[in-house]
Amino acid sequence: MLSLSPTQQRILGALIEKHMTTPEHYPLTTKALVAACNQISNRDPVVAYDEDTVIDAVNELRGYNAARSIKRSGERAVKHLELADEVFEINRKQKALLGVMILRGPQTLMELRTRTERYIAFDGVGDVEATLGAMMSADNATVTRLERQPGHKERRYQHLVGDSQLSATSEPAEVEAPASSASGGLSDQVATLREEVVTLREEVEELRGLQESEAEFSE
Repeated sequence: MLSLSPTQQRILGALIEKHMTTPEHYPLTTKALVAACNQISNRDPVVAYDEDTVIDAVNELRGYNAARSIKRSGERAVKHLELADEVFEINRKQKALLGVMILRGPQTLMELRTRTERYIAFDGVGDVEATLGAMMSADNATVTRLERQPGHKERRYQHLVGDSQLSATSEPAEVEAPASSASGGLSDQVATLREEVVTLREEVEELRGLQESEAEFSE
């Protein structure tokens, strides 16, 4: 299994995102890839890479057979594309989950379900969980499930393609006091509403990011 640096991860994650969400603007020029890496929306953490940093990381990914750079006949600019499905032996649903985890860090099933809607359609949270299960049980596992954090109801999932903000051996699961069915239902409704707000915000930010990318391509 590859162990990618944070910069290599950001490059790969940005390429996966643009490949699956805006295929009409893919592959990416170096300038567009820099903008995708430094995008404010749907990124944790936010970075400010320069062109040399991105080019160096792309060359390193090419050495791992995780990316490719091409120059098509009649085009002036070199463009870059990802090969995550080949190097990690994953399908499109798995690649969508991996891309979101690379860009956003460890996440719950619901967060992953919501944030991959722009990438590909899952048949509910159960489909997300089953896809993650296949990724964890593969010979070259690309995902792990973290222990539940104190104060958090849901466990989170983390990619294994390089160093992440949290380690795979986080705090032990906290014993939770039983809650009434009424309070549990209310908590679920609040959580759902919060996810919907997050989704709306991300859609707005994605539209802004797309406008920025289109402006980059028109220059």
